[in-house]
Amino acid sequence: MSEARTGQIGRIGLIGQIVLCAGVAWGSSTQDMRVEGSASFLEGKFSGSGLNDLGELVTGHEATRTSAVEDAAYMMCYATHREQLYFGAGYPAALIVYDGQAAKRMSSRFGSDFAVSALASDGRSLYAATLPSATIYKVTERGETSVFIDFSTGAVTPNYVWSLAAHKNQLYAALGGHFPSVYKIDLKTAKKELLHKADGKAKNITALLVGDDAIYFGDDLGRVYRQATAGGAGARATVLYSFSDAEIKALAMFNGGLAVAVNNRRFVPPPPMAPGGPKEEPRPPGEGGGEEGEMGLGADLKKAIEAMAETVGEKLKSPAPPPPAPAKPESPAAQPPSTLPPYQDPFGKGEGNLFWMSLDGSRVHKLWYSQSSIALSLWPEGSGVWVATSNPGRLYRITAQGSERLYYESASKDLSVICPSGKKLIAAASNPAAVLELEPSRRGEYTTKAFDAGFPARLGQPEAYGAGRDQTEVWIRSGATSEIDSGWTDFELLSGAPTTTGRFFQAKLRLKSPDGAIRRLRLPYRVQNLYPKLINLSAEVVRSQDGAPDGRDIRFQWDVTNLDNDQLQYQLSYQPPGSKKFIPIYDPSTQPKNVKSVNVPSEPYPDGTYRFKLEVSDKPSNGAGDALAHEQEFPLILLDRTPPSVDVKPEGDRVQWRATDAHSRVSRAEYRVDGGAWETADPDDRLFDSMEETGRIDLKGRAVTVVDVRCYDERENVRIQSLILK
Repeated sequence: MSEARTGQIGRIGLIGQIVLCAGVAWGSSTQDMRVEGSASFLEGKFSGSGLNDLGELVTGHEATRTSAVEDAAYMMCYATHREQLYFGAGYPAALIVYDGQAAKRMSSRFGSDFAVSALASDGRSLYAATLPSATIYKVTERGETSVFIDFSTGAVTPNYVWSLAAHKNQLYAALGGHFPSVYKIDLKTAKKELLHKADGKAKNITALLVGDDAIYFGDDLGRVYRQATAGGAGARATVLYSFSDAEIKALAMFNGGLAVAVNNRRFVPPPPMAPGGPKEEPRPPGEGGGEEGEMGLGADLKKAIEAMAETVGEKLKSPAPPPPAPAKPESPAAQPPSTLPPYQDPFGKGEGNLFWMSLDGSRVHKLWYSQSSIALSLWPEGSGVWVATSNPGRLYRITAQGSERLYYESASKDLSVICPSGKKLIAAASNPAAVLELEPSRRGEYTTKAFDAGFPARLGQPEAYGAGRDQTEVWIRSGATSEIDSGWTDFELLSGAPTTTGRFFQAKLRLKSPDGAIRRLRLPYRVQNLYPKLINLSAEVVRSQDGAPDGRDIRFQWDVTNLDNDQLQYQLSYQPPGSKKFIPIYDPSTQPKNVKSVNVPSEPYPDGTYRFKLEVSDKPSNGAGDALAHEQEFPLILLDRTPPSVDVKPEGDRVQWRATDAHSRVSRAEYRVDGGAWETADPDDRLFDSMEETGRIDLKGRAVTVVDVRCYDERENVRIQSLILK
């Protein structure tokens, strides 16, 4: 298929129209704003549009329903319970239920914890894990909570519950922090069984997947484990594959194997609980203090946690309020929440990856990679995997062959959860928190980043290439600042005639057909022509460059401000003494270009005082009708190559001298007697300040035969006159 311009906008040439903007000249060189390829498109914003694996802009998904979650910073997990979706929220810990119409905060209370980090349902009850207390609660239909099991140790650094899964009357929990491990808990008796204790430097079991025959889990060293469920308590976990120093964020069954989300950016948990948290329980066998008690999430994180703990400690030093009414020991929901330290964003930038792995770990290959976004949630569906990312919150679909397509970009910073609800796709967003219903879009929009033309610009005919070009509109807005504010114009449809914009402009593509695919947008523009300006002009008479001992040149030097970097040319002119007309020195074919210094021989110009003028023009880069020029005069130039006339005559015991110059002041005088050394001869008024000076040389008491007098003018022209005394 041949590449053609969008059918919405006809071809309109710029020639002959570019000078119609009243009083404004425009540069002649046309430049292009280009958006093509995945990297370029990803710099903009998507709404109902996305990208396919060919780097083409296509229609995607849109949020048909958005339910904001107030008083929550981020969403961390989900579970389907009795045909409703439940989400775990953070800062403070909260439980959100979504009934298909709106997201509502349940009345559930989780003590002073910061987030509900994991959820699971066995069909009868809902279980919610919180951090940083590592407590698992049982939640009733009315939102009432009771402690089901408590993993906290009472150490300075508590445990965290990162993932829960209910399977065949068993609840599986992945923990991290003080005792990174995997536990199995009997749902009837609440008896827990340790299945795996992390070794080495791993401090968190971060992902968990339970199947009929085995459980799979991953840690924050990039290791993926498999542990058979049929082997009972004696079964041991084996490492299927290690992705080096990374974090296994999520696991899902896909295409006969595992889909594995691997990030090099770890989750940043909230700070530890303040003193007076849950009481200490006996430590599992093999657990000690010292270094093992550190979380191991890096020095920066450790410092941040210590700083936040100190903040909490300072608050605790304040006078305590009256104690609350006694509450039942088994009801942490009755405990008032503690004062929260400043919010710390748990997600952020990093490199995200999606791998496929066979169930025995013998085959591994990469399906997807992002240099700036981390994968937060996976949901396999049919022949592909939905991947929700952070910073910005985007939704990708990756096929088993590694083909990727971007379907949605959220207004929130992170898409932290992706899950199904019937035939709908549901996403939970963070920063700000919201629940979104995502459905295929019938039309899409794409907005480029703000583009800096450098100067006010004029836009020509846009060109949109691709299968959907006939069903694509291009809209434009502009402003004078890089930040889009109230001073920017509204979006207007580009429909033919060239449009004048500010220095910054932004394009919006509207895809009117779900079958469209735009692979490139090219928007030609021409910046406003700006005046060149001459500054710092100077001129002086110097020795000739040709080396002639008596030759003199006039050296002209200057600077120029040329903000639009046009090619420049110069015209030097002079005004003879007594004339009112400037005469060009160069003809058009020899005008100097792009220089800041010129030497002109002085021989053709008779002695006298001259005015020289320089004109700069950007005509080489602009048409004759659009070129701009600026002129400036140099300081006056005195040309004087004739020495002063000198007259010497006797006057009693003295010799009188007189020096006269036609064009410049007499600058100094000297004399010598009978060929001796030269001595200074002062004028009568002791000051060389005019073109005629007289003076006297005292010879009283000296036998003199010959007196030589020499006088200089300002141009160092010199004449010697001798007087013979009898």
